[in-house]
Amino acid sequence: MKLHLNSDEWLELNIDSTGIATIKSSLKYEEPVDGDDARWNTSIDAIESLILAHFCAGVDVFGPTYREGIQTTLSALENQIYG
Repeated sequence: MKLHLNSDEWLELNIDSTGIATIKSSLKYEEPVDGDDARWNTSIDAIESLILAHFCAGVDVFGPTYREGIQTTLSALENQIYG
């Protein structure tokens, strides 16, 4: 299932028939990166892990309120890393 955050950013969450959950997104910089971009990617990994855990626990991560929370988190992260 794909969650569009805006026209350029998305998350895709899936649970396969064996119960394995995965997440993909357009949020990270392509490898290799260093400096602030590496910090961004590491932070995105943590945020994606939390979203995936919520998804697996049955939280509605596709709702508008949750989407707004993700966007707010990404904005705060951008301000923290890139100023």
